[in-house]
Amino acid sequence: MSPVHRSKSAAPKGTSGSSGLAGADWFNMAGEAWWMWAEAASVIAMRSMLIAFERPGHGREAQRMVSEKLAAAFSLSQRLATMPPPSPEQAMRTMLAVYSPRVTANRRRLTRRLRRT
Repeated sequence: MSPVHRSKSAAPKGTSGSSGLAGADWFNMAGEAWWMWAEAASVIAMRSMLIAFERPGHGREAQRMVSEKLAAAFSLSQRLATMPPPSPEQAMRTMLAVYSPRVTANRRRLTRRLRRT
């Protein structure tokens, strides 16, 4: 029995078909989501330290944290509302596109800030 070969157009719904493996794109997105979670955990730890130990600018950091969360949630909801009903894969990609760059930027900024003080 020979293996089944699929073209990109024959890929199962919800997959990109680029790798030939149905779950490969979800596997990659899971890796991206895990990395974002790990970075978010470090951001939470750094912000908690700034606020708990009342480092200079801790009040501004708390305000920034809340305003950034609201802005990111609004941005994601706006993107999802202006696109046709997304597949689960599209919704996940959109979420990663909105949140990942913000989390990475916060991790870099807070790391630089904590190294200075």
